[in-house]
Amino acid sequence: METIILFAPLVGALICGFGWRIIGETAAQWVATGLLFLICLLSWIIFLSFDPFAHEGGYYTVQILRWIESGSLATDWAIRMDRLTAIMLVVITTVSALVHLYSFGYMAHDENFDEEKESYRPRFVAYLSFFTVAMLMLVTADNLVQMFFGWEGVGLASYLLIGFYFRKPSANAAAIKAFVVNRVGDFGFALGIFAIFLLVDSINFSDIFAAAPELARTDLEFLGLSWNAAELIAVLLFIGAMGKSAQLFLHTWLPDAMGGPAPVSALIHAATMVTAGVFLVCRMSPLIEFAPDAQTIIVVIGAATAFFAATVGLVQNDIKRVIAYSTCSQLGYMFVAAGVGVYSVAMFHLFTHAFFKAMLFLGAGSVIHGMHHEQDMRNYGGLRHKLPYTFWAMMIGTLAITGVGIPLLYLGFPVGFAGFVSKDAIIESAFAGGTGVSLFAFWALVIAALMTSFYSWRLMFMTFYGEPRGDKHTHEHAHESPMTMLAPLGVLALGAIFAGMIWYKPFFGSQASVDKWFGAVKPEAQAWYEPVEVRPLIGAAFAAEEAAGDGEDHARHQTPGQGAIYVSDDNHVLHEAHLVPVWVKLAPFIAMLIGFLTAYQFYIRRPDLPGKLAENQAPLYNFLLNKWYFDEAYDFLFVRPAKATGRFLWKKGDGATIDGFLNGLAMGVVPFFTRLAGRAQSGYIFTYAFWMVMGILVVIAGMSIRGATEAMDSLISIVTFIPAIGALIMALFLRGDDEAAQKNAKWLALAATSASFLASLFLLAGFDPQDTGFQFVEESEWILGLTYRMGVDGISILFVMLTTFLMPITILACWDVTHRVKEYMIAFLVLETLMLGVFTALDLVLFYLFFEGGLIPMFLIIGIWGGKDRIYASFKFFLYTFFGSVLMLVAMIAMYVDAGTTCIGGCEGTTLLTHTFASGTLDIAGFQVIGGVQTLLWIAFFASFAVKMPMWPVHTWLPDAHVQAPTAGSVVLAAILLKMGGYGFLRFSLPMFPVASELLADFVLWLSAIAIVYTSLVALMQEDMKKLIAYSSVAHMGFVTAGIFAANQQGLDGAIFQMISHGFISGALFLCVGVIYDRMHTREIDAYGGLVNRMPAYAAVFMLFTMANVGLPGTSGFVGEFLTLMGMFQANTWVAAVAATGVILSAAYALWLYRRVVMGDLIKESLKSITDMTRREKTIFAPLIVMTILLGVYPSLVTDIIGPSVEALLGSYETAVAEHGLSNQVASNGGSD
Repeated sequence: METIILFAPLVGALICGFGWRIIGETAAQWVATGLLFLICLLSWIIFLSFDPFAHEGGYYTVQILRWIESGSLATDWAIRMDRLTAIMLVVITTVSALVHLYSFGYMAHDENFDEEKESYRPRFVAYLSFFTVAMLMLVTADNLVQMFFGWEGVGLASYLLIGFYFRKPSANAAAIKAFVVNRVGDFGFALGIFAIFLLVDSINFSDIFAAAPELARTDLEFLGLSWNAAELIAVLLFIGAMGKSAQLFLHTWLPDAMGGPAPVSALIHAATMVTAGVFLVCRMSPLIEFAPDAQTIIVVIGAATAFFAATVGLVQNDIKRVIAYSTCSQLGYMFVAAGVGVYSVAMFHLFTHAFFKAMLFLGAGSVIHGMHHEQDMRNYGGLRHKLPYTFWAMMIGTLAITGVGIPLLYLGFPVGFAGFVSKDAIIESAFAGGTGVSLFAFWALVIAALMTSFYSWRLMFMTFYGEPRGDKHTHEHAHESPMTMLAPLGVLALGAIFAGMIWYKPFFGSQASVDKWFGAVKPEAQAWYEPVEVRPLIGAAFAAEEAAGDGEDHARHQTPGQGAIYVSDDNHVLHEAHLVPVWVKLAPFIAMLIGFLTAYQFYIRRPDLPGKLAENQAPLYNFLLNKWYFDEAYDFLFVRPAKATGRFLWKKGDGATIDGFLNGLAMGVVPFFTRLAGRAQSGYIFTYAFWMVMGILVVIAGMSIRGATEAMDSLISIVTFIPAIGALIMALFLRGDDEAAQKNAKWLALAATSASFLASLFLLAGFDPQDTGFQFVEESEWILGLTYRMGVDGISILFVMLTTFLMPITILACWDVTHRVKEYMIAFLVLETLMLGVFTALDLVLFYLFFEGGLIPMFLIIGIWGGKDRIYASFKFFLYTFFGSVLMLVAMIAMYVDAGTTCIGGCEGTTLLTHTFASGTLDIAGFQVIGGVQTLLWIAFFASFAVKMPMWPVHTWLPDAHVQAPTAGSVVLAAILLKMGGYGFLRFSLPMFPVASELLADFVLWLSAIAIVYTSLVALMQEDMKKLIAYSSVAHMGFVTAGIFAANQQGLDGAIFQMISHGFISGALFLCVGVIYDRMHTREIDAYGGLVNRMPAYAAVFMLFTMANVGLPGTSGFVGEFLTLMGMFQANTWVAAVAATGVILSAAYALWLYRRVVMGDLIKESLKSITDMTRREKTIFAPLIVMTILLGVYPSLVTDIIGPSVEALLGSYETAVAEHGLSNQVASNGGSD
């Protein structure tokens, strides 16, 4: 049943999103809607029948599949079913099912779309179902990483729903704003997860809850200061909750997100998504209870949010914005309840709020529908006769949210609408908190209740009473909504009226009844749980006594983790809340009356008063109307400085300083070489370079063949040299440059790369991940006493697979090339062999030949087939990378002299991996070199690998190279060549120079963090699509180097995963640029806009890889980024915090690019005839899409292979570091006391 609930909406989303062309729009919508009603029914069955005491701990789990596994980090996908989950299931599925049904009426006709030319209804319903899936994943999670998956996933669904009206600039801006602001909250959430894993060595809820008391006694070093672990983690998690639940300072996205889109979208946000933060705090109650300072922060922010949002709601004129700010305010109430320790009451208001807020949003949608999409309340009036059913639905919702009921009357339950029961329970609990902060919250909530009443009745009076205002024609044709829209309102009305009274006891009746409902403490374990006769009573204090017996012996004890919520033994707020003075119980009711009477005076008796008051109090009115100027303040404090910094770093940092000064010496040579442009274009350089490289490859291939007796003995050589053989055949036997010859060259190249990929599958099939040594080792005598030695291990094999997988795709991307096709194909085939050689070479000299040889084909690809500035870019690429190679060559000679061998591994006797290079301090010209020979060798290799990746500040060659390179060249450069530097760190720096790596780890970590932030800011200011993606690549490689030198399992696993994942994603993004460049011949971002109108398939593909590049869960981009950040946190919390800001910035620049290129209306004449992707282009993207999603959903395909080898590498690394006497990096930088 639980599995059906989780996955049925996903099936519905897929059928509705992709299957509507087969079964029709209406059928697809009904299938999705029917599945939602099915899971709604199942959810209510679970909710009503769930017995927490039938399961140990008050919950049970349903295993689904393995997910991320890295060392001790195990995040199996499982459903955790307890009372909290059951509550959220009925909230989510009920609201979603009704919203699906409602959308049949509301979305029947939409002026934003041309029904004859485009289909929009199935897409909208698919988005709704996808949103539901993400929310269900969030609330059913059994660990924090799984919850984060749903947390981010619902962010994507939110982005899609908010931006559904993609032609509206306001909708696109609101969608980006929501995503980015939520990412700010995610920044805190992620750091909280990292801190928990560091201290608990687990992210599973059961382990965290059991460790909560110990966390309260533990100190954690974070950002250079010592913090109480429980307090710090609770605050970080709450920051995540603030973003998702739109609390003050991270609230700015909510009104825009709810004001622009359809009311259906606004409702599903208001009733489900924004409650995720409240759910998180309640889920983590076993930790929150041990963090009193964090609880204080939660109360203050919640109360301030409730007050702030209510003040802004007073003056809003858009009907949906009024309800949006109401949502923001009500969420503040929930956080106050959670902050004072009555988590059941927070969930109570969450539960009842879903009903009456759904009533209000769907009622508002009915008004907007009846008034032909008019949203300004100033143009309403007198509509209760035109829309009678809608009027009564809105009336019920208003009575519920304003808290109408009969105070002090108790008939076994309070008598009143849902909001009266649950909201008043929060206010009473705030007063019972017994602290100055809780008293502040009490008064803030009472005043907010007054304002809530005022603006809610203001909405009713302006909409349904008085004389009609605005367009006369619109009023004359105002009409009631269809039954598909009214039926959900009728269902919700029942909840808005009765939900509070029916479920009062389980949520707020007494501590005993709450414990029983949530499975916290068995009734027989509570001495005071003796129910007595229920009788009507004036004076609600009896409500507590009713279930409390004598009420004196509070012999209650709950173990953290027992039950769905945890209440510490000394937390008596819920009990005390029933005993507050009568005036406290009357306060919210009186506030409600004052608000109602004031609104009545202003909008019924004296409708002239609001205008006069606004005129007399203009500064205050404008302050509230402009939402306390938060948007303007944030624009001034954050947005403008970020753009200015990005522009400065780009123009002055990259352009003037790095290119002009730091690398001036190297680049001073370029003008001399650029004079050779004519020769380069004539083909002389290509000819010399080609035959030089081919000669080396022939010799190497000959040695491999001579040393092999059977095909399987030389499997690696077969995989490596098939492309080179294809190039040789092409060079010797293919003649001419006519169309037939060009076609033959392309087919031969495709056949060679495909054969290499097929052969590599045999390599993967025969590989044993548990064997941490080198496998498939080939060895034979070579020249000058050197040895040809090739092999793979758990670290290198996936780079081989990445290369062979991507090269056929690269060749297909070249299919439309017509200039010097044979040479172009040869260059790529030779390049593939050289790249494969880098990942398989087990001899130092052989590695160097492959590593440096790869420069030549790429140099030629850029220099001959590139753009107008290709010569400059190609020489800049060559000279930057060649400079580091010279130092590496000197270091290799020194290594051979020291170790007496060039064998990297896989041979008998001494190898470079097992040899210990001296690490004693050296004195060179009066300078002390700590780490001795290892440090010197490390620096030499670092110079080469850092440029190859590239790392900041030697990264400036990459944007120029990408801009000038042809599309296929950019794909190979970003997807494979950049990974050679990271592979070098893994193969040489860490295992061969462990002491130096440990000594210089912080240096690399900080370079990486700077690179992430620096290049992300620069990316924000780019005007060329390829440059933006190039800077993004540098940022992503920053995660890789940081993960490697964090030197822990999660960091290394994440670094390798990130490189593999980035290969697919970056290659796809450059292919996306190539698709439209081939049509329009420009990469300028301003040249595009609105492509979704003509290229929907392209828009969908570009969206997928944009989100993968951002690191969205469900894509491979998330796993590597998350693991590297987790590794960084263990090594250096400062670095992790700085690098994590890249998560925010990446969302900003990636979505900005997507919005500018794809979204909006199609207004440029040059784009109105552009065509969507061809079948060949779709074929190219298909395998990249599959791998990006597959590795996101099932990353164990990678981690199972690399895990044992990474563990072995770390074992030898830590042993070497320990023998040298250096303290472990995790202990020194990220440990706890």
